[in-house]
Amino acid sequence: MENGDKEKVKEKEQVITNKNLKQMTIGEIETYVKDLEEKANKPKAVTLPKKYEFESQRETLADFFDDIADVVFNSSHFEKLDNPSIKMFLAGGAILSSFMKVPVNDMDLYFYTEEDFTNFKKSIEDGASLISETDRSVTYCRDGQVFQLCKVFGSEQDIFKAFDYSVCCVAMPVEIGYNDDKEETIFNIGDFIFGETFISDLMSKSLVFNTKTLYPLNSFIRLKKYLGKGFEINTANMMKLALAVNVLELKTV
Repeated sequence: MENGDKEKVKEKEQVITNKNLKQMTIGEIETYVKDLEEKANKPKAVTLPKKYEFESQRETLADFFDDIADVVFNSSHFEKLDNPSIKMFLAGGAILSSFMKVPVNDMDLYFYTEEDFTNFKKSIEDGASLISETDRSVTYCRDGQVFQLCKVFGSEQDIFKAFDYSVCCVAMPVEIGYNDDKEETIFNIGDFIFGETFISDLMSKSLVFNTKTLYPLNSFIRLKKYLGKGFEINTANMMKLALAVNVLELKTV
């Protein structure tokens, strides 16, 4: 970067730094970030296709579902279904942890429809221990593995829109069922599905905050965990997060 460009960037940073956070809009912050990147001529990270197999990690995660599928197939509830098929997907931090080769603490399972959620829940009740249930999820444990059934329904891309950080926007589809004659079982693990910038942000260990996330206070609390894993958050994204928390109506009991 030329000296003149550096001075312009420094001046721009000073203007933003001196501006009252409450007076800033998300649009202003995003414009500021884009302007800085253009002036600094920041190289674009290479983004791989949105679907790409990381075979070893995929197989490791599939072991969990292989066990769960046995529970489902042996369930009396599942056997009685007119259309015994359940489609879901694993998404978020569990896959990220597997890519980083660190222990997976828990797994978040999402469902395309509420019917899939209900049928899966009833099919595993006898094969897993219930830990808790809230209006947002149901948490179980089987053989030491904790997993949550999330009460948010839609496609992978629908769910990504509500995730807080772009490095969480990754999913692995799973299908458990029978063929039309109920003579053969179906157990399919799909390819990973990535958010638009998942790969580049993972490679650069960058935390990019989604201002449309449903629970920004949780994102603020989770920030420490990601920083501990080696991720970094730049000033602009930190300001976005602070602004999202700032507009909440926080109440103490």
